[in-house]
Amino acid sequence: YQYASGKKALHDVCLEIHSGEKIAVVGENGAGKTTLASLLGNLFPCQEGSVVLNGSSLSTYSRRDLNRFFGVVSQDFQIYPLSVRENLCVNGPVSDDILWKSLEKMGLKEKIPDLDRQMTHEFSDEGLLLSGGQMQRLALARVVANDFPFLILDEPINGLDPIGIAEVRSFIRKLCDAREKTILISSHILSEISLLADDIGIIDHGALLEEESLAELEQK
Repeated sequence: YQYASGKKALHDVCLEIHSGEKIAVVGENGAGKTTLASLLGNLFPCQEGSVVLNGSSLSTYSRRDLNRFFGVVSQDFQIYPLSVRENLCVNGPVSDDILWKSLEKMGLKEKIPDLDRQMTHEFSDEGLLLSGGQMQRLALARVVANDFPFLILDEPINGLDPIGIAEVRSFIRKLCDAREKTILISSHILSEISLLADDIGIIDHGALLEEESLAELEQK
């Protein structure tokens, strides 16, 4: 994939992910992790090559079906200037009970007075203003509420304080223990995700250099 600036973000990447597998992609900032996560989550299309889901290119699926399959939490996670409920239910209606349980799991239940409170990026009497770390948790709560089969977590602890990092790491570990979930996690810190994944891929300057278990990487 090459950006309009001329920078080639990805090349020579071949990755196979099986249902229920947990894959971690590690690399320095700018290595291509976010571009890979965006392509896998169908946030934008491939320029060369293809992403194949269950034997068919993503281009053969409807946007609606893909939105129900992939749950993406990216570094530039998007919180819409809508109500809390509307932010959590972007892919369809979800019961209040599930929404509150999702917020509770992410430590946000006490912060949010009601599901119909308007989100805002500025202080106001009516709006609900969350910190960057809290908005990151809200993005994770959206993934939990919608119960996506395939989760793509791009730097999921980015911007969190130490307590938030510990809480979110613990929550992601519980997600990884749920064997029916397929999860791809990216990070620039190997120690943060080494205990979460079945296999770890090393990406550098847009190329996937290795993909194997942590034990195999340690031997090298």
